[in-house]
Amino acid sequence: MDKEYLDDEELGTVVDQKSAEAVGWFNSKLSKEREDIMRYYNGELPKRTSNGSSSFVSTDVYDGVESMKAQLLETFAAGNKIVRFDPQGAEDVADCKIATVFTDYVIFRENDAYKLFSDVIDDGLKARVGIVKVHWDDCHTYSDHEFTNIDEGEAHGIASEANVHTMDAEEISEGSGRYSGKLTRKTDKSQVRMEVVNPEEFSVEPQAKHLGPDTFCCQRSIKTIAELIKMGYDDEKLYAWSANDDNTLSTNPEVLARFNMIDVGTRGHDRSGEPDAMRYVLITEAYITTMLEGDDHPKLYKVVRLGHETLECEEIEELPFLTFVPLPIPHSFYGNSFAGRIIPTQNARTSLTRSILDHTAITTNPRLQVLKGGVTNPKELLDNRLGGIVNVTRPDAVTPLPQANLNPYVFQTLELIKAHNEETTGISSLSQGLNKDAISKQNSGAMMEKLVSLSQTRQKIVARNFANGFLIPLYIKVYNLVLTKEKRRKIIDVAGEWHELNVSKWKERRSASTVLRLGYGEIEREAEERIKLAHVIAQDPRVEPFVPSAWPVQAGAGCVRTEGHHELP
Repeated sequence: MDKEYLDDEELGTVVDQKSAEAVGWFNSKLSKEREDIMRYYNGELPKRTSNGSSSFVSTDVYDGVESMKAQLLETFAAGNKIVRFDPQGAEDVADCKIATVFTDYVIFRENDAYKLFSDVIDDGLKARVGIVKVHWDDCHTYSDHEFTNIDEGEAHGIASEANVHTMDAEEISEGSGRYSGKLTRKTDKSQVRMEVVNPEEFSVEPQAKHLGPDTFCCQRSIKTIAELIKMGYDDEKLYAWSANDDNTLSTNPEVLARFNMIDVGTRGHDRSGEPDAMRYVLITEAYITTMLEGDDHPKLYKVVRLGHETLECEEIEELPFLTFVPLPIPHSFYGNSFAGRIIPTQNARTSLTRSILDHTAITTNPRLQVLKGGVTNPKELLDNRLGGIVNVTRPDAVTPLPQANLNPYVFQTLELIKAHNEETTGISSLSQGLNKDAISKQNSGAMMEKLVSLSQTRQKIVARNFANGFLIPLYIKVYNLVLTKEKRRKIIDVAGEWHELNVSKWKERRSASTVLRLGYGEIEREAEERIKLAHVIAQDPRVEPFVPSAWPVQAGAGCVRTEGHHELP
């Protein structure tokens, strides 16, 4: 007989099994790929073939990742208003503007959007996918205050204030009616939190096509017992866990490769001198769609596991994760590896450049062939300083060992490899301003602008993937979290006018649009073209009555003004 639902013990068993099978954990091929990419990015690979040969390493992986990341950050994190909510009617236009401004405030002011975008883009380019966890954080701060010599009415008034958590008052002297004491104020600091998930912490079920409510995924992270108690988990279960899991993730090869350049080592595992609450434990935060007792249909659950103990099992509406895949593969959660496709270029350019350097070194300081008995003191040959003297018995006693000429096609091959790398990444020397032959008498300014724009086509596609696949869902998720969780009233500035927000009256929004502006100077160029067009139309007497005196020219529209629309199901 088939089971209709799972009990708590069976749910824990299923979660543990699916977590062990999930793709992305440190023993997977994907994890090894990320480790290798990080070592190529840091310039540790490829290793030199022998001692004494050149140790030069080409930095193609680093240059490719950083060039693409710089373009995307310039587009999305430079303060441009690139996302707006779509009004559902004429009466909804003003509310959409307010919702857009406030969501911008939450993302860029309450959270560090620049670092968030930088980290998720970096993970997407190096680890196939960048993952951000967006959730509502119910947090409060506590501050202690003292009061002296107040009457009983004032004391009752202070105690009745909403933000007073505890209050301890004592009468100064019996019958005086005056009080002194201490109080603790509780301030609500709850807000939307956005955190970039480390690639080695996240894993997803095999052959996942996308990250949806029916897709099993989990996040493994290291936290102290004190942190988990503050999050509301059962302290008895936490203190009963005897293992110290500090080295589970800190010794992961991916993590070691990330910090190997500065050799910071790993965190100490000896916690004997610290309180037990500071002990590290490994928790698994899993998201699974299943049916528990009392469910009439499958539901999405968040299950937090510590070893074989379940700390939390909570029904939720949607996954807290958003993803950025720069080079998506149809029907696959993980896309192509942007950095991985540059590794062959780095290997080839490193090998050829090393051969040139080694040949140059040998030509400058060749190996010698010595006629037996032709050198009075052979040790003099080991003194390689300029002007060193070698006493010989005959003129032909010491001659350079014959050295083959450098292959004449090596420099041509280097140029071919460079061109191949530009085709692979979509990042050309022209678009970076590094092509010295671009500026000439034959190439006009307009031609240069068109060439630069064409050379950025691949970057524009990656930018659209970021905007439509990550940024718009981020705005919608942040807005809906504020709509359902925010209880405080706020005042914001919209186009020079102050508006008091009453979130409880907002309506749910599931669609937004974006305008991409990519490339330096393109915004200004299109603004000039629109101004010229406005003047031409205004001078036509047949059209002049229909044109306002102050023609509204939108200077913020760029050359790549591709409007993307996204609507959640």
